[in-house]
Amino acid sequence: FTVTLSSLKFYIDGTPTKSLNLKKGYTYYFHLSDSSTNIHPFFIGTSSGGGNYNSEYTSGVTNSRTTTGTLTFVVPSDSPTILYYNCGNHSGMGGTITVQ
Repeated sequence: FTVTLSSLKFYIDGTPTKSLNLKKGYTYYFHLSDSSTNIHPFFIGTSSGGGNYNSEYTSGVTNSRTTTGTLTFVVPSDSPTILYYNCGNHSGMGGTITVQ
């Protein structure tokens, strides 16, 4: 997925706060190479809040909180069915991840 930012919303492949459907056992890449994400640490969480890392989900995640790299997510078999992608600095920027 290509992650960019506009109007304090994460865009996934050009769609703002896009809902994602991911499958257990699969590997997903979130590419944050656009300069718009430079001060917006991207992470996966168990709540939709953002603005802090209180709900950060790290199982299967490599390079969490990245601003200019690639976050890799190998969805574990025991993953919650609902997760969220968020910004560590601001609330309300992310979207929902449904895990199947």
